[in-house]
Amino acid sequence: MSNVIKSNQVKSGEKVKLDNSNFKLQKEEVESPQSEEQEEAKQIIDRAEDKADEIIAEAKEKAEEIKTEAQQEIEAEKEEIFAEAKEEGYQAGLAEGREAGKKKGKADIEEQFANLLQNIEQEVNNFHQNIEERKENIKDDIVELAIVISEKIVAQKLKLDETVLENMIRKKLKLLEEGENLKLRVNPNNLELLQKVKEDLIMTNGYIEEIKIIGDEEIKDNGVIIETDFGGLDATVATQLEKIKSELLEVNQDG
Repeated sequence: MSNVIKSNQVKSGEKVKLDNSNFKLQKEEVESPQSEEQEEAKQIIDRAEDKADEIIAEAKEKAEEIKTEAQQEIEAEKEEIFAEAKEEGYQAGLAEGREAGKKKGKADIEEQFANLLQNIEQEVNNFHQNIEERKENIKDDIVELAIVISEKIVAQKLKLDETVLENMIRKKLKLLEEGENLKLRVNPNNLELLQKVKEDLIMTNGYIEEIKIIGDEEIKDNGVIIETDFGGLDATVATQLEKIKSELLEVNQDG
């Protein structure tokens, strides 16, 4: 049964599943797609978070304005009711009636004011909570978008440089220490390229006895699975991007 192992655990006779997202090119070669897409994804997220913070600040300021205006309206209404209650008590012609009217009017107003103010406070708190929840959702959506964009950028760069796959394979073959009979599974679009460099790969890695190159429709362009008899390592572009996505989402949750 095949196993999946880490790259630092690869030994003779193991199956190594690889992709070019882990390959670091020399100075004269293109830069690492994974490194560039991580930086671009981070920049997208930073810009979007700044914009989200700006929107949230404006929304909170507006909520405070609404609260202040409501309080002012309540105060005005309270004064009006006080005046009406006072007038009603005066018209009654009795000191007891005036005092009772004042007290009752004041109590009613205070109760109405307290209830209304409590409702406003609750609405403002709910508004702030909704804003924070939307901010978290926005950040997660931004991560998803950044990963999609990054995947397209990486795929385009890989198409523009045919040497990426070859150089990545050369680097990963150095992990093997003894003579091996290897199978390289690649997308059929990459078969011709690897057939051209097959003999050179064997010659430059003296411990390799034979390399069989097999087309596999399930493997994306510029991806490769290096198989031996015992196991492998999944290092495809899709896997790396999924790992980056998980890390970014974890950072958002911690933040």
